Amino acid sequence: MTDHPTTLPPSHPDAEPSRTALAAADTPTADSSALEPQPDSFRRVAAIAGITAVTVGLVTMPLMGSAPGLGASAEDISAYFADNGGLHRLTVVISALLAIPIVLFFAGVHRAVAAGPGRSAAGWATVFLYGAIMMSATAGLREALYALGVRYGTADPDPGVLALVSDGSNIAGATMGAWLAVTVGAVGIAAVRAQRTPKWYAGLCGLIVLIAVVSVIDTISTSTGGAFAGAAFMGFIIWTLTSAVVMLRRPLLP
Repeated sequence: MTDHPTTLPPSHPDAEPSRTALAAADTPTADSSALEPQPDSFRRVAAIAGITAVTVGLVTMPLMGSAPGLGASAEDISAYFADNGGLHRLTVVISALLAIPIVLFFAGVHRAVAAGPGRSAAGWATVFLYGAIMMSATAGLREALYALGVRYGTADPDPGVLALVSDGSNIAGATMGAWLAVTVGAVGIAAVRAQRTPKWYAGLCGLIVLIAVVSVIDTISTSTGGAFAGAAFMGFIIWTLTSAVVMLRRPLLP
């Protein structure tokens, strides 16, 4: 009798797996949920924080009145701080609390710059972070000097001391323009490198950088009464609001 090889059915436990089954077993299966884009809740938090900071800041600005510029007379400075002391103190408190939403907004922008294309994205993210930290520090120094004037402005202080405090606050504001140029400039360069980012956004960043640089010279020289300094501040407001609205809808630098 001739022995014939016995072929086991595929369902038999001793049957060898087919080549198709082996290939399917070696192929990694990806979770379909992992391939779907995950919502970025922090991006929306940062965007809402930026809009909140801009809104509250614009509402607070009229409370400060017409602040004296660099080189104003000691009499005008003393009269400014002595008038409406309660509103000035409220402005100091609100300005200090605005640091919270500003930090959240800056963190969201930093994440967007760091996630940009190319190896240089991390470098420009570092430039942005350093500029944002220094801009916040000089803004804090300016607010602290302003708070000193508010604190002692109603106590019949030496007008010369008040003038020194006021000029120091204005000079700190001038250096803040330089750090504004660094901060927004880093975002603008990252926007140029990101191919899908609208060109108008990079152009907006470039315009604000130019105004911020001119504002430093303008504030120190007082040649035009600080007009460009005010323009740089409004440029920062417009950039923050624009970036926040974009971040609400999509990534800032796709």
